[in-house]
Amino acid sequence: MPDGPRILVPLRVLEGESLATGLATFLAPASVVVLGYYVVPEQTPPGQARMEFEELGQSKLDEVTDLFADDVETRLVFTRGEAQTIDRVADELDCEAYLIANPAPTVERVLVPLHPDVDIDHVARVVAPLVAGRDVEVTLFRAVSEDTDSSAEAAAEDPLVADARATLLDGGVSSDRISAAVVATDDPISDTADVAADHDAVVMGERTPSLRSFVFGEESDRVADRSLGPVVVVRREKMERGETT
Repeated sequence: MPDGPRILVPLRVLEGESLATGLATFLAPASVVVLGYYVVPEQTPPGQARMEFEELGQSKLDEVTDLFADDVETRLVFTRGEAQTIDRVADELDCEAYLIANPAPTVERVLVPLHPDVDIDHVARVVAPLVAGRDVEVTLFRAVSEDTDSSAEAAAEDPLVADARATLLDGGVSSDRISAAVVATDDPISDTADVAADHDAVVMGERTPSLRSFVFGEESDRVADRSLGPVVVVRREKMERGETT
């Protein structure tokens, strides 16, 4: 099994959700866990759903794992809580990230949004094995307030960009594969999604839940919905989430 970051790939396999070959190729350096899950209707006991659909669900999982050259782990879960199940399985299997699996025929350009509330080094350490030595370009993207300098010189001097670039270089990513952009905006989600639409995939850090995220949804979900591309969400460290090891 690859030594890259451990990434959970949740798929509603019984509803026909699968993985594009190009996206599986992009994830190949990672240690992948494919989570097939089915959200059980309220009136149906999960045990009954498993008895009825486990064989079909496992065959659908096998179709996904066949996309990978190396063996991948799988889990098949029948649940009433989608988000809770993804978090629980990611915790149990020590996954550093999870995938929001929108379509991507090939992945040649990756957007990495940077934010001061996110562990930039952690995000870059997940990105590096996915792109090092491959024909993949990385754009480090900063959305800043409108009164902030957003020139090319500012992008080069931005401390978050500099930290991410240094970690990528340490991880074996060629300097000519890394670019940076700083955009002044009053709507960072929209601008991130607009830039993401010109890339094949996004890798972004998970932020601490806020009132805004409870009202409007998680930032990663909103970027995935608006850009229509796949998003790898790098999870916060356990201690940041108030958990103990």
